[in-house]
Amino acid sequence: MTARVGDRFLPLYFASPEQINLQVPPDLPLGPQTVTVSSAGMPDVSADFTVVRNAPGLFPLAVSGQSYALVLHEDGSLVTPTRPPAPANC
Repeated sequence: MTARVGDRFLPLYFASPEQINLQVPPDLPLGPQTVTVSSAGMPDVSADFTVVRNAPGLFPLAVSGQSYALVLHEDGSLVTPTRPPAPANC
């Protein structure tokens, strides 16, 4: 299985029949993009998405068999007790 935007192949971290986790390159131009997934013997599947400058992340992290939320600041650094999240500007 491969995933690409234009002629750029994207790293895949996980793939199942219901979900694909991939990495969007940090230098991908801002704005509308199309990702295309190819798998042997299957038709290509495409989906549109929009690249934005900052998007906070929330990911699972397993520590000693216990699941925790791995929360990231806009710059990709971890949210920790000494670096808590900034209040939302509403």
